[in-house]
Amino acid sequence: MQANVIEVQAAAFEKEVIEPSRERLVLVDFWAPWCGPCRMLTPILEQLADEGAGRWLLAKVNTDENQALAQQYGVRGIPNVKAFRDGKMVGEFVGAQPKPTVQLFIEKFLPDQWDAQLAQATALIEQEEAEQARPLLEAILSQKVDHEGAHVALAQVEMAAGNMEAALTHLEDIAPKGPHAETARRLQAQARFGLAEAEPLALLIAQADTEPDNLDKRFELAQVAAAMGDYDRAAQSFLAIIEKQRDYRDGAARTALLDLFVLMGEEDPRRDQYRQRLSWLLFA
Repeated sequence: MQANVIEVQAAAFEKEVIEPSRERLVLVDFWAPWCGPCRMLTPILEQLADEGAGRWLLAKVNTDENQALAQQYGVRGIPNVKAFRDGKMVGEFVGAQPKPTVQLFIEKFLPDQWDAQLAQATALIEQEEAEQARPLLEAILSQKVDHEGAHVALAQVEMAAGNMEAALTHLEDIAPKGPHAETARRLQAQARFGLAEAEPLALLIAQADTEPDNLDKRFELAQVAAAMGDYDRAAQSFLAIIEKQRDYRDGAARTALLDLFVLMGEEDPRRDQYRQRLSWLLFA
């Protein structure tokens, strides 16, 4: 077995694939001995792994021996090659492909010459010095206009400056299944709520209490509450609107509530409760 090619069993997948992917790209080849296209693709992958000289790792998973693992990762046809970075799957392809196509797929996920500059900009943003990061990110985009990492970081800079429309422009073309997809979805949700120009939260709460049938005021309240992190008040307000008028503003309350679910995250137990309530209102 080559230095940068390993065989992986389900029990060791976390240790040998997920953990190493935090340091370098890991390609997982789901294959089986009886699969003809697999036998065509395997030599190509192994040759590219050798040429990569340690920049990435090829992990081979025999689906006959690891059926539960294959099912967990949605393998429906083989060969199925999945790319992992930073502990997450960031891309995949199915079927035997020619070497140039596979090479392009791999290069899409490897660190490039701009990564150090992006890391510097990201550190500045984390230190709340977003404007100092702007020239670094703009320099990247002047040379590589489709650099997703730079677009996501520049969206954060624009949001810090209160430029929500500009932030959304940077986020609109982020690949939905790429390495930046989850961050982009969260930032889009934050930016859309940040667009709301509203009165102080306390005043909006009072207005909603005195004018319970004023859905526009309640929607404004929900947006401001979401932007301020008061997710319970926001969710309850959006749901109250949907209960009174399901198609309010062509579904604006429902769309905003879905954005709120993104901000709440999968681990927030309230999200499932509010999602069930939404389903009941829409389909009961």
